[in-house]
Amino acid sequence: MNIDIPILYEDDEVLAVNKPAGLVVHPDGRTTEPTLADWLVEKYPSIRGIGETIALTKGGVIEKWGIVHRIDRETSGVLLVAKTQEAFLNLKSQFQARTIKKSYRALAQGTFKESVGTIDKPIGRSKSDFRRWSAEFGARGELRDAVTDYHVLDTG
Repeated sequence: MNIDIPILYEDDEVLAVNKPAGLVVHPDGRTTEPTLADWLVEKYPSIRGIGETIALTKGGVIEKWGIVHRIDRETSGVLLVAKTQEAFLNLKSQFQARTIKKSYRALAQGTFKESVGTIDKPIGRSKSDFRRWSAEFGARGELRDAVTDYHVLDTG
Protein backbone atom coordinates (compact mmCIF):
# COMPACT_ATOMS: atom_id res chain seq x y z
CA MET A 1 0.00 0.00 0.00
CA ASN A 2 1.28 3.40 -0.89
CA ILE A 3 -0.21 5.38 2.01
CA ASP A 4 1.77 7.69 4.29
CA ILE A 5 0.54 7.21 7.86
CA PRO A 6 2.62 9.04 10.46
CA ILE A 7 3.57 6.99 13.52
CA LEU A 8 3.33 9.25 16.57
CA TYR A 9 4.38 6.72 19.21
CA GLU A 10 5.47 3.10 19.26
CA ASP A 11 6.66 0.58 21.81
CA ASP A 12 6.45 -3.22 22.06
CA GLU A 13 2.73 -3.19 22.94
CA VAL A 14 1.09 -0.05 21.53
CA LEU A 15 1.19 2.03 18.39
CA ALA A 16 -0.28 5.54 17.97
CA VAL A 17 -0.85 6.61 14.37
CA ASN A 18 -2.20 9.79 12.80
CA LYS A 19 -4.97 8.57 10.49
CA PRO A 20 -5.47 10.93 7.55
CA ALA A 21 -8.93 12.11 6.53
CA GLY A 22 -10.42 10.02 3.72
CA LEU A 23 -9.00 6.69 4.92
CA VAL A 24 -11.38 4.00 6.19
CA VAL A 25 -10.21 2.45 9.48
CA HIS A 26 -11.32 -1.13 8.80
CA PRO A 27 -13.46 -2.87 6.16
CA ASP A 28 -17.22 -2.63 6.66
CA GLY A 29 -18.26 -5.51 4.42
CA ARG A 30 -19.30 -3.13 1.62
CA THR A 31 -16.18 -1.20 0.62
CA THR A 32 -13.21 -2.68 -1.21
CA GLU A 33 -10.79 0.24 -0.88
CA PRO A 34 -7.57 -0.01 1.15
CA THR A 35 -7.99 0.56 4.90
CA LEU A 36 -5.86 1.39 7.90
CA ALA A 37 -6.28 -2.25 8.97
CA ASP A 38 -4.75 -3.34 5.64
CA TRP A 39 -1.80 -0.96 6.15
CA LEU A 40 -1.28 -2.24 9.69
CA VAL A 41 -1.13 -5.91 8.65
CA GLU A 42 1.27 -5.07 5.82
CA LYS A 43 3.61 -3.02 8.03
CA TYR A 44 3.15 -5.15 11.19
CA PRO A 45 2.40 -8.76 10.12
CA SER A 46 2.54 -9.94 13.75
CA ILE A 47 -0.57 -7.88 14.50
CA ARG A 48 -2.73 -10.40 12.61
CA GLY A 49 -4.86 -12.20 15.17
CA ILE A 50 -4.62 -9.43 17.80
CA GLY A 51 -7.95 -8.04 19.02
CA GLU A 52 -11.39 -9.05 17.85
CA THR A 53 -13.38 -9.54 14.71
CA ILE A 54 -16.92 -8.36 13.99
CA ALA A 55 -19.42 -10.86 12.55
CA LEU A 56 -21.44 -9.49 9.63
CA THR A 57 -25.18 -10.12 9.56
CA LYS A 58 -24.95 -11.46 5.98
CA GLY A 59 -22.01 -13.75 6.78
CA GLY A 60 -18.30 -13.17 6.94
CA VAL A 61 -16.32 -11.10 9.42
CA ILE A 62 -14.56 -7.77 9.63
CA GLU A 63 -10.95 -8.18 10.65
CA LYS A 64 -9.77 -5.14 12.59
CA TRP A 65 -6.44 -6.43 13.81
CA GLY A 66 -5.20 -4.46 16.81
CA ILE A 67 -7.69 -1.64 16.35
CA VAL A 68 -9.40 -0.80 19.62
CA HIS A 69 -11.44 2.23 18.51
CA ARG A 70 -12.20 4.02 15.27
CA ILE A 71 -12.86 7.43 13.82
CA ASP A 72 -14.92 8.26 10.77
CA ARG A 73 -13.47 8.10 7.26
CA GLU A 74 -13.49 11.89 6.84
CA THR A 75 -11.93 12.54 10.26
CA SER A 76 -8.20 12.76 10.78
CA GLY A 77 -6.67 12.02 14.13
CA VAL A 78 -4.82 9.75 16.50
CA LEU A 79 -5.73 6.07 16.72
CA LEU A 80 -4.32 3.68 19.28
CA VAL A 81 -3.46 0.20 18.03
CA ALA A 82 -2.60 -2.76 20.23
CA LYS A 83 0.36 -4.88 19.20
CA THR A 84 -0.39 -7.61 21.76
CA GLN A 85 -3.61 -9.24 22.94
CA GLU A 86 -2.91 -8.10 26.51
CA ALA A 87 -2.54 -4.48 25.33
CA PHE A 88 -5.75 -4.81 23.30
CA LEU A 89 -7.74 -5.98 26.33
CA ASN A 90 -6.19 -3.26 28.51
CA LEU A 91 -7.01 -0.47 26.02
CA LYS A 92 -10.49 -1.86 25.37
CA SER A 93 -11.18 -1.85 29.11
CA GLN A 94 -9.98 1.76 29.41
CA PHE A 95 -12.21 2.90 26.52
CA GLN A 96 -15.22 1.07 28.01
CA ALA A 97 -14.59 2.62 31.43
CA ARG A 98 -14.06 6.01 29.73
CA THR A 99 -10.76 6.50 31.49
CA ILE A 100 -9.14 7.37 28.17
CA LYS A 101 -10.12 10.94 27.30
CA LYS A 102 -10.67 11.88 23.67
CA SER A 103 -10.37 15.43 22.39
CA TYR A 104 -11.62 16.77 19.05
CA ARG A 105 -11.40 20.05 17.19
CA ALA A 106 -14.16 20.92 14.77
CA LEU A 107 -15.14 23.77 12.52
CA ALA A 108 -18.68 25.01 13.01
CA GLN A 109 -20.73 27.49 11.06
CA GLY A 110 -22.96 29.93 12.91
CA THR A 111 -22.75 31.17 16.46
CA PHE A 112 -22.96 29.49 19.84
CA LYS A 113 -25.21 30.95 22.52
CA GLU A 114 -22.52 30.11 25.08
CA SER A 115 -18.76 29.93 24.48
CA VAL A 116 -18.48 26.99 26.93
CA GLY A 117 -21.00 24.24 27.49
CA THR A 118 -22.01 20.59 27.50
CA ILE A 119 -24.12 18.72 24.96
CA ASP A 120 -25.68 15.69 26.63
CA LYS A 121 -27.82 13.94 24.05
CA PRO A 122 -28.01 10.26 23.08
CA ILE A 123 -26.94 9.29 19.57
CA GLY A 124 -28.16 6.58 17.20
CA ARG A 125 -28.06 5.81 13.50
CA SER A 126 -29.07 8.74 11.33
CA LYS A 127 -32.53 8.47 9.82
CA SER A 128 -31.16 9.77 6.51
CA ASP A 129 -27.89 7.76 6.33
CA PHE A 130 -27.52 4.55 8.40
CA ARG A 131 -23.71 4.80 8.19
CA ARG A 132 -23.68 7.98 10.26
CA TRP A 133 -24.35 8.58 13.94
CA SER A 134 -26.73 11.37 14.84
CA ALA A 135 -28.34 13.06 17.83
CA GLU A 136 -31.25 14.19 15.66
CA PHE A 137 -34.86 13.46 16.55
CA GLY A 138 -35.79 10.09 15.09
CA ALA A 139 -32.31 8.55 15.30
CA ARG A 140 -32.59 4.78 14.84
CA GLY A 141 -31.36 1.70 16.61
CA GLU A 142 -30.04 1.38 20.11
CA LEU A 143 -29.26 4.87 21.37
CA ARG A 144 -25.91 5.42 23.08
CA ASP A 145 -25.08 8.02 25.70
CA ALA A 146 -23.00 10.83 24.25
CA VAL A 147 -21.70 13.72 26.33
CA THR A 148 -19.58 16.46 24.75
CA ASP A 149 -18.01 19.28 26.72
CA TYR A 150 -17.07 22.12 24.39
CA HIS A 151 -15.43 25.49 24.40
CA VAL A 152 -15.13 27.88 21.49
CA LEU A 153 -11.50 28.48 20.58
CA ASP A 154 -11.99 31.27 18.04
CA THR A 155 -14.85 33.11 16.33
CA GLY A 156 -12.57 34.45 13.58
